[in-house]
Amino acid sequence: MTIEYPASWWKDYELIDAGRGEKLERFGKYVLRRPEPKALWDPSLPESEWKRLSHVVFRPGAGFGKAGKEDSGTWEKLRGIDDQWSISYNGRQDPDTHAASDLHIALRLGQALSGAGKVDEAVAAFETAAKNGQEEMANKQISNLYLKKAVAALKGGKYADAASTALKATEYEENAQAYLIAGQASQKLGKNNDAISNFEKYLAAAPTAKNANAIAFTVAALYQKAGNKAKAVEFYKKVVNDPQLGAQAKQQLDALK
Repeated sequence: MTIEYPASWWKDYELIDAGRGEKLERFGKYVLRRPEPKALWDPSLPESEWKRLSHVVFRPGAGFGKAGKEDSGTWEKLRGIDDQWSISYNGRQDPDTHAASDLHIALRLGQALSGAGKVDEAVAAFETAAKNGQEEMANKQISNLYLKKAVAALKGGKYADAASTALKATEYEENAQAYLIAGQASQKLGKNNDAISNFEKYLAAAPTAKNANAIAFTVAALYQKAGNKAKAVEFYKKVVNDPQLGAQAKQQLDALK
C-alpha cells in the first residue's frame, strides 16, 4: 500500500504525517487535516500534535467514500485562517521525472483550494489534473463544485446564477441534482420552457427519485399552462396512481378532455 508523495521541489506543500485513515498536510502557511483511506498505519505524531498543528479539519459526512459521495462532508476551521491565501506552484525541471507526481499534485491542490473556498482556482487545478490523465475524477470534482455553487445561489434567491451554474456542472458530469436545480431556478425566473427541459432531464437521469412524481406533476402543469395539451396529458398520466397527487392529476385529465 502506497501514498503518492508530491515532488520535493514544491516548497508550499508538505505531508507532515499520516495514519489511521487521515493525513496532515501543509499548503502554504496553513495545515489541513483530512481523510486518507490508504493510511492504515499508526501516525508518527501524537494526537495532541495533530490538534496543535491543524488549522482546518475535514469532517466526513454521511456516505463519505461511497459512489457519488466521495467528498461528502464539511471543512471546520479550528483556529484563525484566512478565507483565501496564496500557494506557489513551481514549474518542474524534468517532465519525465515528475510527470506522475504532478498528476496527483494537481488533484490534491484542487481539493485543498476547494476546501478553502477558492472555487475558480480549484477548477483550474482540476482541469490540469484532467489533462494529465485524471479526467474522470477531476471532472467529478469540478461538477460537484459547480453544483454546490448552484445550491447556494438557489437558496440565496439568485435564480439566474443558480440555473447557469447548475448547467455548468452538467458539462463535466451528468448530474441529476444539477438538472433539478436548473429546473427550479428556471421556473422561478418564469422561463417555463427551460424549466420543462431541465425537469425532463432530471426525470430521465433519476426516474426512481422520491420526488419523481412531484416533478412529473409540475412538468404536466407547465405544459398545460403553455397550452400543450398532449404533453400535459402524458405527464399527468404518470402520476395518477400517486397517493398524494393522483386525485389532482385525474381532475386535470378530466378537465383536459
